[in-house]
Amino acid sequence: MSHVKDYFTSDRIYRMDGNHRYDIVNNKVVTKTLPIRLKSIAFYKLYPKSNFFNLEDRRIGVIDLETYMDNNQARVYAAGLYTYKDEKPHIWYIDKNTLDSDQIIFDLIYKMFHCSVFSCF
Repeated sequence: MSHVKDYFTSDRIYRMDGNHRYDIVNNKVVTKTLPIRLKSIAFYKLYPKSNFFNLEDRRIGVIDLETYMDNNQARVYAAGLYTYKDEKPHIWYIDKNTLDSDQIIFDLIYKMFHCSVFSCF
């Protein structure tokens, strides 16, 4: 360990150790964060004769599901979808009255395939 910085708030301590961040509450580490740097999908794997080596493929979209455990079963409380054709991401949250996790999945799938005969991707 070469260098450590601590930051204090009213209820916790954030300890920075290089790239690691520890969130400490009541003298216990509650989360440990380590950033992961991911490279974009290599263009040259798709086009081996090209001179480009690290261009991202914008045809790939992102799906994000946020879940919680309910009686040993994962349930979705939020979902997001983004493609290169979207100006902003599509986001769904669980209905607080019905807590219908399945509806979020249905809405996400509908949006994915509702594009004019798969022309979104």
